[in-house]
Formats: sequence, C-alpha cells, structure tokens
Amino acid sequence: MLKTTLPALANEMFWSLGITTYNAVYARIGTESIAAINVNATIEELAFVVFMGLGNACAVMVGNRIGAGKSGEAYETVRRVLILSVLSAWLVGLAVILARNLVVGLYDLSPGGAHNVRMLMLVMGLVLWIRIFNFITFIGAMRAGGDTRFALFMELGSIWLIGVPAAYIGAFVLHLPVYIVYLMVILEELVKMFASGWRVYSRKWIHDLVNV
Repeated sequence: MLKTTLPALANEMFWSLGITTYNAVYARIGTESIAAINVNATIEELAFVVFMGLGNACAVMVGNRIGAGKSGEAYETVRRVLILSVLSAWLVGLAVILARNLVVGLYDLSPGGAHNVRMLMLVMGLVLWIRIFNFITFIGAMRAGGDTRFALFMELGSIWLIGVPAAYIGAFVLHLPVYIVYLMVILEELVKMFASGWRVYSRKWIHDLVNV
C-alpha cells in the first residue's frame, strides 16, 4: 500500500509547491499580472471541471479492468477517453478564446490588467488540450495502473527542471509580460505530454495491484 500511495502523496505535495512558486513569480512581475493570473485561474478551473470527472471515471474503469485481468481493455479504455477528452478540450478551448471579452467585462480591471487577461485566456485556450491529455494519462492511466513512481519522477522533472527555471528566466532575466512567462511555463506540460504519451503507449504503467 505504502509503496503505491506514498509516491502519489509526494507527487501532490511537490506539484502544489510548484504551483505556489509559479504564483510567487507572477506576483513579482506586478500587481496587474497576479490579478490577471487569478482571473485566468478561475476560468481555467471552470474549464477543467468536466475533464476532472472524465479522468476520475476513466481511473475507475481502468482499475476495474486491470483487477479483472483485462489489461488490453484497460489500455483501450484509456485510448478512447484520451481521444474524447482531447476533442472536447479543443471545443472548450475555443469557447474560452471566444469568451475573453465577456470575462474581462465582469471584472473591474485596469487597461493593462484587461490586456493580460485576454492574452492569458488566449494562451490557455490554445494549450488546454495538452493539459487535459496529461491529466487523463496521470489520473486515468498511471495512477489507476499503480504506476505512481514514474508519475512522481516525471512531475518532479518537468516542474522543477523545466517549468520553474523557465518562469524565473522569463520574469527576472528577460523581463517578459506575464502571458509570455505563462506560455514558457507550459513548456513543462509539453515535455510531460510526450513522456506520458510514450508511457501509456508502452503499457508499462499497467500493474495488477489486486492479484499480486
């Protein structure tokens, strides 16, 4: 139990610390920047709600099939949910992009803050499908398949070797606008997508924890 669950616990802790570090960097860019990030985060969470349900439902179905000794069906379930999620994420991302002016109108923002929100939502809408792909592979596949150690190492490497350094370089070395720094941080999601995609395709994430 501990061998499987402790890496997942550590994963969540280091992920939360990484997100806190990102927000600290955004806040140091300026007040308008962190305000825009908070508005964008609210919309991002709303866009994520449906996919959180899909990821957890996928995990239940995958765990059930692995426990029944049907590893082929488990892989096929992940593949189908990934296709459904990515296609849906493109539609949701498009809706986010089209709703930018409506969202900005709901808040009392300065011209600079409003511009930052529009650009952040544009970036978020364009890359949402990448984040959804990673969420499904992490929650719906690797965790359901007991592959928590690989997920931990991949999360640590992507956030602390790519995401956090990119945020610091963009904000404090290159002095870029917050939406460009946000885009640089997405590099870690892109790297993670290729790594998690390879892992899922290899089927090495499938571990039968029930019949050990």
